[in-house]
Amino acid sequence: MSWAPGRDAILGMLDRNEIESVIASAELAEALQAQASEAIDTAREAANSGRW
Repeated sequence: MSWAPGRDAILGMLDRNEIESVIASAELAEALQAQASEAIDTAREAANSGRW
């Protein structure tokens, strides 16, 4: 997979400081994924209980 089609848009956002480049972290990615999974589980439980 290539990000070439959106490269100019990404570079523009970087130049305007709308986004920043960061170093990838597998540990952080896994922690964020676990947090998101917990949030989804909580939402699913609430939806299934009729509270929402």
